[in-house]
Amino acid sequence: MTIGSRPTGTCARLTATVALSLTVLLAGCQGLATRSAARHGPVLPESTPAPVPAPVPAPVIAESSQPEPPVAVVLSADTAPYRSVADALGDGEWRRFVLTADNGPEVLAALRASGARRAIAIGQQALALLANQPLDIAYCQVFDAPPELRAGHRGVAALPDWGAQLDAWRRLQPDLEVIGVITGTAHGGIVAELESAAAPRAITVHHAVARSDRELLFLFRRMVPELDGFLLYPDTSVLSPRAIRQLLAYAAKHDVRVLTYNRPIFELGAALLATVDPAEVARQVVLALDAGGTGETPLERVRLQSAGPSRGSGQ
Repeated sequence: MTIGSRPTGTCARLTATVALSLTVLLAGCQGLATRSAARHGPVLPESTPAPVPAPVPAPVIAESSQPEPPVAVVLSADTAPYRSVADALGDGEWRRFVLTADNGPEVLAALRASGARRAIAIGQQALALLANQPLDIAYCQVFDAPPELRAGHRGVAALPDWGAQLDAWRRLQPDLEVIGVITGTAHGGIVAELESAAAPRAITVHHAVARSDRELLFLFRRMVPELDGFLLYPDTSVLSPRAIRQLLAYAAKHDVRVLTYNRPIFELGAALLATVDPAEVARQVVLALDAGGTGETPLERVRLQSAGPSRGSGQ
């Protein structure tokens, strides 16, 4: 074949065959690419990052707060000493119940319906009603309850600290050296505490045990000549209205100053009235309820009011 001449028949056929093969090959590659794209998606340039899905925000859950159940405050009676403590509790989720002669079952039913799980018992009757209930209990103003009633609960002492009482008494009566006290058979522990407080203050305590109000008067008359003062302990097992009146009259006749914790007895003729601040009692009983456990919190401060010439108060 001469260079520059037209291809012969054999060369033309070879050229056409090569061209046809290239066309088929290109068509096959294009079909393969199309099928791959359909199966795997389009092929992106390596420099293009894959799209990142937007984060899905977490669902917001609204918290529903349940109201706190009330604290039951049960008064043994609708009297001023009990009311003054209940009133001094101040603001709070308190639900007050007042006992009468025969409404104990109704009070318990209303207390359960209120949902209360904690309670403050003011006075012995209230503590007796609540003592065996499934409640956390703190008590106050319980003067003459047996130890088994207080067992398992925490409370506030009904009487002020003995040392504070004797200090206040001596400020009003500087010559105080011998005091008397008469109790029933169940209060030996109280007298031991009084004697422990009196000894470092050089005060002698004469104690006698009575089994009736009649015996109390007999023992009192016997000890009066030795006394500067007499502590009328609120022991209902040996005290009666008649015995109290006769004791006060005999004490006044022999110039023996009687200390009481009861305002009506003070107004009846006792020389000294020992009281505590209701707000302090309320504060301490709330602390006792929150603390739990057992035992009694002492009251360190006392108000002493005198009906005699040196009328005043001691702290």
